[in-house]
Amino acid sequence: IIPYLEINGCRTLTDIQMNEIYDKMQENGYIEKVFFGGYPKTKIEFLMFAKNNLNNIFVAFENKKPILIVWVNEIIGKRGTIGFCSFPDKFARKKIIAGKKILNLIFKFLSVVVALIPEPYEDVKKFVRLLGFKNLGTIPNASYFVSEKKEIGTNIQYITKADGGAK
Repeated sequence: IIPYLEINGCRTLTDIQMNEIYDKMQENGYIEKVFFGGYPKTKIEFLMFAKNNLNNIFVAFENKKPILIVWVNEIIGKRGTIGFCSFPDKFARKKIIAGKKILNLIFKFLSVVVALIPEPYEDVKKFVRLLGFKNLGTIPNASYFVSEKKEIGTNIQYITKADGGAK
């Protein structure tokens, strides 16, 4: 697991590696699914998103290939909003383990993490439940899909450090 950050002017992952992650997301049709709000939609915008200090990004690798990317943003006090992109492959169990490890890293600086999931995304809801998230319910029409010009319900799930974090 590599947190994407800058140390002494150097990033922990290169722009080329981040572009490869973007390419993998695009190859799997995930750009519009994951970033349904319409941003980022290009490699340059993805790099700008990744380098923005308001986005805390973690990448899990298996055999030097990314299997999971997680970001936390919208941090207010000790609460943040989390986003995920899990790549299709045979590492399902390892993605759950990596997700829990990433959550435990996040709980070093946050107490509550909230996932805002478009209602049709059953695979994402299942993934966060496997990480230990609890379901709060759905807000109608709270997600806007730019590409479809359509509002969709948003399922809210959360996990807290007080609950023991990700076990």
